[in-house]
Amino acid sequence: MNNLPTTLLLLTVLVVCGGFTIGLTYAPCYASLCSEEFFPRDTRIHIGTYYLLLASITFALLLRAYSPTCRSLSNYSLTKREVPVFGKRISVGGLAFSVWILTVILVTTIFWIDPLVNFWTAKTAPYGWDDAKVSLVVTGIIGHHADIPLGLLLIPVGRNSILGRAFALHQHTLLYAHKLIAYLTLVAIVAHGIAYYVSSPQPIDWNQSTAILTLATELRGLPRNSPR
Repeated sequence: MNNLPTTLLLLTVLVVCGGFTIGLTYAPCYASLCSEEFFPRDTRIHIGTYYLLLASITFALLLRAYSPTCRSLSNYSLTKREVPVFGKRISVGGLAFSVWILTVILVTTIFWIDPLVNFWTAKTAPYGWDDAKVSLVVTGIIGHHADIPLGLLLIPVGRNSILGRAFALHQHTLLYAHKLIAYLTLVAIVAHGIAYYVSSPQPIDWNQSTAILTLATELRGLPRNSPR
């Protein structure tokens, strides 16, 4: 275990960052819409889910790094030839990594759907915007889906990456995984944006602009007549 100090450093950073991130949810927020203000419990569960994902990936990579059997299984190719779209052969480790990330992303829907439905039902019910409620709930869920790959994308990889040394991963493997996560993030962000612009079956009556501004003001937490 020549990389034990590096591994311990990574684990320390993981624990410290997780605690610091959750701690920030208790600090004052000055953004237009703070998730932790309206959904404190669900936001912390969401953050915890992300760090549990990182912890599970770290554990799997440690097994791969220090167990010859696990490394052989991880490197075993499921396809004899390169897959045209990916330009790579699919390995057991790569497939497991991809499926696990997608599973965790979709699982977050379970604890987000009820709070978002209840929240937007209460906010849109006075104006009869049932179709808008559905669009807002879908947009919110997709946005939270995008959080996780975006967080993974921020993990630095490079020629002298500490991840490569700690987990005995080749630079090309790290960069390829980084590229796939970037594509996944892009898809999630585009889907999140499209959800905002999906046309409602019942077109908005622009005579209700006062109601729209009132709702926006409530969400921003500002007094209705507060000067900008």
